[in-house]
Amino acid sequence: MFGVNYLGHFLLTVLLLDRLKTSGPSRVVTVASNSYRRSKLDFSVLLDHRDSALGSNYSQIYRKYCNSKLCNILFTCELSRRLQGTNVTCYSLHPGLIRTQLGRYLGIWMKVFVMPFFYLLFMDPKSGAQTTLYCALEQGIEHLSGHFFSRCTLQLNIGSKARDDAAARKLWDLSESFCGLSKTHKLVSGDGSGFS
Repeated sequence: MFGVNYLGHFLLTVLLLDRLKTSGPSRVVTVASNSYRRSKLDFSVLLDHRDSALGSNYSQIYRKYCNSKLCNILFTCELSRRLQGTNVTCYSLHPGLIRTQLGRYLGIWMKVFVMPFFYLLFMDPKSGAQTTLYCALEQGIEHLSGHFFSRCTLQLNIGSKARDDAAARKLWDLSESFCGLSKTHKLVSGDGSGFS
């Protein structure tokens, strides 16, 4: 969950940064989730297991999901800080609850209980894409780089765990290490001038 929802996106973005800067103005849009509010990121577990939580039952897997979405928000905050002074901006967002094919392999009884809520409460994919498109295309939001959006609106009441600059820096350093970038492609902090 940590690798798929967060670390792969971190690596791809870091590897594309030089291209994003030279072809700017550019934007990095990271899909997170309001589920970050239920996260409890434990850096000792991350260091020992390269996973954001332990366990395999439903609630533990959901915790991993929530933690990975917090990582996406912290990544966006730290990336924005590192890119100050460049023509690259970045945003994270909650797309909402969307009717996708994610639950296609649920068991029959799970489908019986879940599907009515799925169709009543979840948005169709076109509606669910609107906040992502807003962050990618809306003019005049460049000064909001590093911020979190939901329903095409800046979220001002984001939780303190998603605004933890020390955690964001620590996560960045660990992510570089996990991806083998610490020595060869380290992004310069401060002036945002690129890789060293």
